[in-house]
Amino acid sequence: MKKIIILVLLCLMVTTSSCSSPLTVEDRTYYPYGIADMRLRSEDVVYKVNIGNILVGLIASETIVIPLYIVLFDIWEPRGLKKNIVRIPLKAKEDIDIVGAFDDDTEF
Repeated sequence: MKKIIILVLLCLMVTTSSCSSPLTVEDRTYYPYGIADMRLRSEDVVYKVNIGNILVGLIASETIVIPLYIVLFDIWEPRGLKKNIVRIPLKAKEDIDIVGAFDDDTEF
């Protein structure tokens, strides 16, 4: 019985604490989202997969509840507004995203 109580408390602690954080820009808040709540996704914001949440989900994969919660509600995290991102072409395979480098509508 003690193991079940400890497991339930651990699940509650992990599901209520996540590595994702909301992004607030000009009195508007953009929240992390998952597969179940795609309505929270905004077209004005760049989202990245949250590696911290994926690691928590992998570590707690035996509980099934924690990875399921992370995938359904908390896998993508807002990183910045799309208008503030400038892509710098490199000779490497991927370009670098610089978030918030330019606040005006500068085009290159």
